[in-house]
Amino acid sequence: MRKLLIVSMVVFTVALTLTACSKANEVQVGTYHADNDMATVTVQEDGTMMITGPKEVSAAFTGKYVVERNKLILSIAEQEDHIFSIEEQGLVLESGEWLENWVEQGTAFHLA
Repeated sequence: MRKLLIVSMVVFTVALTLTACSKANEVQVGTYHADNDMATVTVQEDGTMMITGPKEVSAAFTGKYVVERNKLILSIAEQEDHIFSIEEQGLVLESGEWLENWVEQGTAFHLA
């Protein structure tokens, strides 16, 4: 009886750990707005995305994204990626040359 209880607890712990890891490595589809409303990132189901700056700037970049180790990596050009950490509350900009014209590293983006 004791062995069954211990095995059940181990199986439950492993299942809980795997579930938590898989959720942390996912990004929700939708449009994320920067805290300062100076940029948005739209993530689509088909693996594409769009980045826009402030309303006064008519530039928008499209490209593909991948999710790796709790990071959302947006590729807008051959040598230009924007990297976000995936958090429970949304995305946090880690790096990205074009976006850093309007938002600082560490800026949170929230799903609208």
